[in-house]
Amino acid sequence: MESRTSVEVYTTADSEPSRRTALWREHMMKLCGPLDIAVESEFNQGTLVIGRLGEMQVSLITADAHAVRKTQQDLGQSHVFIMAPFCGSVRIGQDDHDVTVGRGAVASVDSSRPYTVHSQGPMKLAVVRFPHRVMDLTTQDTGPLTAAPWSATRGVSAVASAVITELASQLTELSMAELVTLGATLDGVIRSLLAERLGPPGGSHSSARGELLRQIKNYAREHLANPDVSPRTLAAEHNISLRYLQQLFAEQGETPARWLRNERLERCRAALSNPRLDHLTVAAIGANWGLGDGSQMGRLFRQAYGVVPSELRRRGGRSLRPDRTSSRCA
Repeated sequence: MESRTSVEVYTTADSEPSRRTALWREHMMKLCGPLDIAVESEFNQGTLVIGRLGEMQVSLITADAHAVRKTQQDLGQSHVFIMAPFCGSVRIGQDDHDVTVGRGAVASVDSSRPYTVHSQGPMKLAVVRFPHRVMDLTTQDTGPLTAAPWSATRGVSAVASAVITELASQLTELSMAELVTLGATLDGVIRSLLAERLGPPGGSHSSARGELLRQIKNYAREHLANPDVSPRTLAAEHNISLRYLQQLFAEQGETPARWLRNERLERCRAALSNPRLDHLTVAAIGANWGLGDGSQMGRLFRQAYGVVPSELRRRGGRSLRPDRTSSRCA
């Protein structure tokens, strides 16, 4: 199976001056999806370092002053972006809020709705990106998070700011094994940061039942590549009956089988969207994530995305809206 941990560097340094703004937009789309770039003067320098730590990405953006404007939904998958400036400040706008965030503060936006991020001077910004589902969030949950900064002078937010910025600054210096370990640490820090604003994950899921369900999901995500992982094996692994497992998922309007299938489809969608994995066949990608042979994967993709995997790969995974009324459910 391909590594889920990697570090990639993109820069405008070696391009013609007239091409740098357009090239920077292409680079930023690797992080943010479709967007617009606006510059107030000549754009000379931009470097983007993206560290992929499983489901999370940590990035370091170093660039001349510019604005990023997201006007359309990230149709492939909705994400939360958490930002921590190293120096200077950025102005963030979303959901009729407009705030300026400086060094030591942390703020976020949700890619499922339009937003803007604008730096009036040179930008050096750490960004953490993760899908809603990893933190058991929905687009309805993120209202209290968007364009509403945490002060990083004390408490969990101070720890989060330090961890995010330091990890982003060291991406090219750390080994893959070190990044894997730090990815688990980052997951815990982000969960604590969100809980400070939203309360315990899932609200009513603060109960023992909710905690058990989170443990089951975490275990499943770590073992998705094993095709033998199924609702029955998940129930056995956690010493509960299959019926009780089904009840836990039903409280979220879901079934364990459909949830497992959707998680595997998301991993395959991400792999098909990654040009670095173009050497892998569709069947190999499906097998890597426990989806069986190519024909089974093709059928599931058509149900979920309305196209076959080869078409999704051609489009780079963008401009596709999963069918949430049938086989995919958040």
